[in-house]
Amino acid sequence: MHLEKVRSRRSFLGLAGILLLLAGIPPSLGLRMRLSDSPYALVDRWPLLGAGQGLFIATRPNISNAELKELGTRLRDEFRNEPNMVVQIFDDATAAKDARTGSRIIGESRFRAAMAHQKASYLKNAAAGQHSLTILSEPKEIVRY
Repeated sequence: MHLEKVRSRRSFLGLAGILLLLAGIPPSLGLRMRLSDSPYALVDRWPLLGAGQGLFIATRPNISNAELKELGTRLRDEFRNEPNMVVQIFDDATAAKDARTGSRIIGESRFRAAMAHQKASYLKNAAAGQHSLTILSEPKEIVRY
């Protein structure tokens, strides 16, 4: 009985987080990660031309390169059946949303401030045989899968 209440509460809180994102209000990433055991919050998703998905996601602030590599492995496993993937990884949900919106709409200075929060980019193109995670630290690091 107790387990059913916990599952019901988790489902409700997950739905609440989605509704907050749709309203433009990022949910607490700490709460989201604790409830779903996910290292990221989905900010936006769109279909790629041909096949596959594009994602803008947000992790927690101050994520390390080692944690980004773990996230890359998780994305590889999670989307193994997708032929193509483009995932832009940010350490702030609002910045990810602003970057997705684009400089023409939000203005160049706000866009640049948002892009400063981009930590990595995960790319997969099955036809070209490309599959990598680019960590945007100095120096830039590329992990090939």
